Amino acid sequence: MLENKKILLTILLVLILLIIPNLVLAEGELFATTEINGVTANWQYYLNESNEIEELICTNISDLTGNIVIPSSIDGNNVVSLGFKAFYGSTSITEVTLPNTLKNVGGYAFAGCTKLAKINFGTGVQYLSINAFENCTALTSLSIPKSLTKDCGNHPFAGCSNITSVTFEDGITQIPGFLCQDLTGITEITIPNSATKIGVHAFSGCTKLAKINFGTGVQYLSINAFENCTALTSLSIPKSLTKDCGNHPFAGCSNITSVTFEDGITQIPGFLCQDLTGITEITIPNSATKIGGYAFAGCTFLKKITILDNVAYIGVNTFENHNNYLTIYCYKDSEAAKYAIENDIKYVYLTRPEASALKEIVIEKVANKVDYKVGEKFDKTGMIVKAVYEDGTSKQIENYSINPNTALKLSDTKVTISYTENGVTKEATHKIRVINSSGKVENIDNTTAPGEMPYTGGTFFIILTVIGIATVAIYVYKRNNDLRGI
Repeated sequence: MLENKKILLTILLVLILLIIPNLVLAEGELFATTEINGVTANWQYYLNESNEIEELICTNISDLTGNIVIPSSIDGNNVVSLGFKAFYGSTSITEVTLPNTLKNVGGYAFAGCTKLAKINFGTGVQYLSINAFENCTALTSLSIPKSLTKDCGNHPFAGCSNITSVTFEDGITQIPGFLCQDLTGITEITIPNSATKIGVHAFSGCTKLAKINFGTGVQYLSINAFENCTALTSLSIPKSLTKDCGNHPFAGCSNITSVTFEDGITQIPGFLCQDLTGITEITIPNSATKIGGYAFAGCTFLKKITILDNVAYIGVNTFENHNNYLTIYCYKDSEAAKYAIENDIKYVYLTRPEASALKEIVIEKVANKVDYKVGEKFDKTGMIVKAVYEDGTSKQIENYSINPNTALKLSDTKVTISYTENGVTKEATHKIRVINSSGKVENIDNTTAPGEMPYTGGTFFIILTVIGIATVAIYVYKRNNDLRGI
C-alpha cells in the first residue's frame, strides 16, 4: 500500500513539473513567426491584459535586410510596443516602417543599426525610449508625427550626428522632451504653429543650432529646453510666449547677445533669459504689462534695460545677481522706477514725450467672418484695428468697443468700432451681411470706410439692370414716335 502511494505521488510530481512550465509560458514569453521580404522573422513577445503584443523582439535580425515593415498584428493580436534591443546592432536594415498600432519604441530598439537611413513612423507612435536609435549614423533627416507627444527617454537619437533636418507634422501640440537632445548636426529648427509647448531638454546639446523659428502658438518653454545651444547668437521671442518658462530654458547659451520681443507681447515670461550672460541691453516693448520673476536673473553683464509706463508689475528676483552693472531707464514714478529704488538698482529718468493726439482708427484687416445668420454675434477674429496719431505714428489696439455686440438682426449691415484715448474718441465701421434662414438679405449699405470690405457685386448688377431697362424703354419710346411721324 505504501509502495502504491509512492508511485502515485511520483506520478503527480511529474505531472506538476510538466504543467508548470506550460502555465508560465502562457503568461510569459510567447513566440511566433511571420514573413518579411520573403524571409522568416522569428518573434518573441508578451501579451498584456488587453491581449495586445508588448515588448516585441526579433530573434534573428541578421536574416533581415532592406526595408523592414514591422507587422501590425501577430496571430490576431495588435502590436503596441517594441522591446529592449528589438533590432539592436543590425547592419543590414536600411529602412524601417512602424505600424500604426505601435505606441512605444523600446530602449536601444534600433541602436547600432548603422545603415538605417529612413524611419517611417506610424500614426500611433507616442513614445521613444532611451537611446532608441542610438548611433544610427546613416540617418540624415527626421519627420516627427503629431502623435509623438510624450517626453522621450534620454538621448533617443544619441550619436546620430549626420541628422541635419528635423521637421514636425503640422498639428503636433508639443515638442517632446529629450527628442532632439545632442543632435549636433542641426543648424535651424522651425516650430509649427500648432505646438504650444517645447519639452524639457528637447534641443539641449544641439551645439550647431543657430536659428529657432518659433511658431505663432508656442506658449511655454520647459526647463533646459535649449541648454548648451552654443551656436545661438540671438533670440526673437513671439508674442504667444506668455507662460513663465521652466528654469534655465537657455542655460549655457553664452553666445546669445541679442534678445528681441515681438510687438504685441503682453508679458515677458519668468525665467526666460535666466543666466544669459551675453546680453548687455534689453528694451521691453510697449505692449508688455508684466515682467516675470527671474526673467533676467543671472544676466550678469546686462547694463541697460529700458522699461516704459505700460509695465505694471515686475516679478520677484527679476534682475537677481545683476552685480551692480544694471541701470534701468524709465519714467519717473513708473513701476520700474519703484522697483529700481526698492532693489538698489541704478536708474535714469527718461523725458516723457508729449502724447500726440488721436487722429483716427483704421480697420487694417477685416475679420475672418463677414457673413452672419440672424441671432449670431459679431466675431472679431482676424480683425486688426490700428490707432493713427497726428504725428503720423500708429499702433495696433485691442481695447476697443464693438456696437452692436449682441445678437445681430436682419437689418444690421455694419458694426461700429469705437476707441477712446486721452478723452478723444474715434470710430470706424466694419461691413457685415446678415441673412435669415431663407437666405434673404436686407438693407445692404455699400458705402466704404478705411479697411472695410464693401459688398459691390449685387448692387452693381442691379444698377446695370436698371440702366439697361431704362435704355431699352427710351429706345422703344423714340422708335414709336418716329414711326408715328412716317
